[in-house]
Amino acid sequence: METDMYEMYPEWGPANHADEPAPYLEAWTAALQESLDLRDNGGERPDDN
Repeated sequence: METDMYEMYPEWGPANHADEPAPYLEAWTAALQESLDLRDNGGERPDDN
């Protein structure tokens, strides 16, 4: 029988201590969108020195 870790330790749940997870979501989606825009529009890539 396999038990989910969060069932054994509910205080360890994802974003348990975050009051509002929305700012985190906006932060990483903006960075992701910027990287996709750079990729799709021929922007600099990590190996372009």
